Amino acid sequence: MDGWNNRPVTLTLTTNSSWSLVNPASWLITSITSGTGTQVVNLLFLAPNGLPEVVNVTQKKLDPPSILVQPVKRS
Repeated sequence: MDGWNNRPVTLTLTTNSSWSLVNPASWLITSITSGTGTQVVNLLFLAPNGLPEVVNVTQKKLDPPSILVQPVKRS
């Protein structure tokens, strides 16, 4: 890994769901898979129902240090 998991990020919710964006400090990067020019990140956070949700993130490495968040699992 190239240390991206240690970079401060701005999380932008890109879903039409009713989820609220939590404080970025409470997002936990659980894994990173880097491909050619992109990275896929799994984030863990608490959904409004209080249960942990896993969020899958794809970010181009040339983009500014912001992450677009899309849910991949819903309780």
